[in-house]
Amino acid sequence: MKRIKLLLMLIFAGILSGFTQEITCDDFTSGNWPSDTVFYGIDTIGYSQNETQPIILGPSCTCAFNSWELGMYLIGPVKFEFDGNDQVAQFEIYAFLNQFDQMGFAVNGSEIKYLDDSFPMLLNGILVDLDTSLVNVNYWTYSYLTFTGFINEIDIIGFESGIVELCVENPESTLSVDPYSKQELSIFPNPAQDEVNIISDEIINSWEIYTISGLLVESRQMIMSNNSRINITKFEPGIYLMKIYDNNGSGSFVKLIIQ
Repeated sequence: MKRIKLLLMLIFAGILSGFTQEITCDDFTSGNWPSDTVFYGIDTIGYSQNETQPIILGPSCTCAFNSWELGMYLIGPVKFEFDGNDQVAQFEIYAFLNQFDQMGFAVNGSEIKYLDDSFPMLLNGILVDLDTSLVNVNYWTYSYLTFTGFINEIDIIGFESGIVELCVENPESTLSVDPYSKQELSIFPNPAQDEVNIISDEIINSWEIYTISGLLVESRQMIMSNNSRINITKFEPGIYLMKIYDNNGSGSFVKLIIQ
């Protein structure tokens, strides 16, 4: 269950873009974190992301590790700091008896949102999504909470809930244009709501849109044009990959965010 979704998502993106995706994962059930240890109050309790970013307890927070082999167990807020780069951060979280209405989060100083809200959502310019399709174990409901964008800090507010693992895509491995293509592209607006425009210095032969999991959802052949306007109102909000082919058959990938 751990890290599978993020790994598949980023490995797929790496294959498409021609880059190897680098992912750092902090497993809070592992021996790197003290077993049966309880922390109280405002304090830095450790570091994530290759020991580079602090994890800080909020006021009146109680945090225990591995009490039931669950990882980080929370009653109160804990802050994860990030380096501010464009990245994907995914938490594997759990809640007691599906109590999502009592587990919340904030990102980059935003207002607190709770997991019984509607997803995906855009919060302070960060795309936030919740996947509740994981298998539940005993009394615990597991989910993936994913943040995409320029992240400085994420607060997780727990109540009889907690965090199994945090995986972060290395900022240097974000999606890029295919290095073997000389095609220069302009895609706007991005993020987009109703339509997106493509302008290229090369003739556009065709384009394809994929979900982040690799499903082809739309494609179109072009007739000797270097621009295209695409209606995206039928797509669900989220992150997509566009592959744009020039007249020589070279393809370039870009990340498209639909709100």
